[in-house]
Amino acid sequence: MGMTIQITDISPSLPSSVFKCNHPYSIFEGAQRLTVLEERAQETQTAGKVTIQIFEDNETDATYHDDMSIGEDNGYALISFVEERLKALYPENDDDIAIFIEKLTDAYTYDTRQVEVSEPTEQEQEETTVVAIPTETVPDEAQKQIEVEPKIEKTHRIKRPSLRVPWKRISIIAGVALGVLTITIGIIFSVAAYQSKSLAEEEPKREVIQQKYAALIRDKKYTEAADISPEQVLDIENLIVEQGDIDALRKFQESYPTTEGAFDLACLEKHWDQVITYQKAKQTKERQYMLAFSYLKVGNVGEAEKRNATLKSSTLKKLISDYRILTNNIAISESNLKKAGLSAGEKQSFTSNLKEYKAQLETLGEE
Repeated sequence: MGMTIQITDISPSLPSSVFKCNHPYSIFEGAQRLTVLEERAQETQTAGKVTIQIFEDNETDATYHDDMSIGEDNGYALISFVEERLKALYPENDDDIAIFIEKLTDAYTYDTRQVEVSEPTEQEQEETTVVAIPTETVPDEAQKQIEVEPKIEKTHRIKRPSLRVPWKRISIIAGVALGVLTITIGIIFSVAAYQSKSLAEEEPKREVIQQKYAALIRDKKYTEAADISPEQVLDIENLIVEQGDIDALRKFQESYPTTEGAFDLACLEKHWDQVITYQKAKQTKERQYMLAFSYLKVGNVGEAEKRNATLKSSTLKKLISDYRILTNNIAISESNLKKAGLSAGEKQSFTSNLKEYKAQLETLGEE
C-alpha cells in the first residue's frame, strides 16, 4: 500500500503551516490536511492552489501531478478530485484510471487502519513493564518479578499482545481489533461498490459523448464538438490547422479564442508581422519554424538566423540564403536603372529583372 502524497507548492494566500512542502505524507494524512486547508480557506474566505504529487511504491517519479484549487470544496474529497481530473484529461484511459483510483482508495483505507492504532507514549516507552507471577502456581525460586524490555522505537505497526497480559485485557484488545477490522472491511466494500456503480453509470454516457464528438468532427462542426468536450479545444484547433481551413479556424477562434489559434491563423493568412506578436503561444517544432520564417519575411534576417541556430532547419537555411541573394539582386537592378544614358532595351531589361526579383522575394517560401 506504499503510496505517499506531497505538496510541492502552495499559494501565498493559503495558510502554509498545514503542509510541509515536499514532505511525504500518507494518503490518509494528506487527505486530512487538505480538508483542514479547505476549511481554513473557507473560514477566511480566501482561495488559492496547491500542487499535488502522488508517488507509488517507492517510485522516484510522481504517478500523479496536478494543481488543486482550494476554496472550491476540492480539499474535502482528494480521491474524487483525482478521479475526475484524470477522466477529464485522459478520457480514453478508463481502465488505467480505474486501477490507479483503486490503489489510491486501498492506500487511504490502509492508512486509516494505521492511524487508528495508538502510538506508545514516551512514558510508556521508557518505563519497564513488570508482571508478577502468582505464587500459588510458580515455584519459590521463580517467585521474582520478571522485567520486560521496553520497545523504544515509535511505530505505527500493531504490536503483538504480551503473553503475560491478563485474559480480560486480551479480550478487550481483541474486541477492539475485531471492531476495527469489521469497519475497515465495510469501508472497502462500500467504496468498491460505489466505484463500480459510478463506472457502470458513466460508461454509457461517456460512450455516447465520444460518438457524438466524433460525428461532429467528421461533419466539421468544430464549435459544437468543443461545446461537449471543452478539454479538447487545442486538439480541435490543431486539426483545423492541418486541414488549412482558414474560415473554419477564424470561426472557431471567435468561440474558443486561444493564443495558439491566433498564431496559427496569422500563419495561414500570411500576416507575418502578427505571427511575431503571438509568439507566446505554445511553441511546437512547427510553430518555432513558422516564427523564424515570419522574422525572415518581415526582413529581420538576423533574428531568423538566430532562431534557426537552434532549429537547424536546412530548408530555412536555404530560404535565408535565397533571401540575401534576391535582396542583393534587387539593389543592383535599382542601381542600374538610375544610371544615365540607358538604352530603351537596357532599361526594359533592368525593369523586367527588378519586377521578377521582387515577385520571387514576395512569395519566398510560400509555395
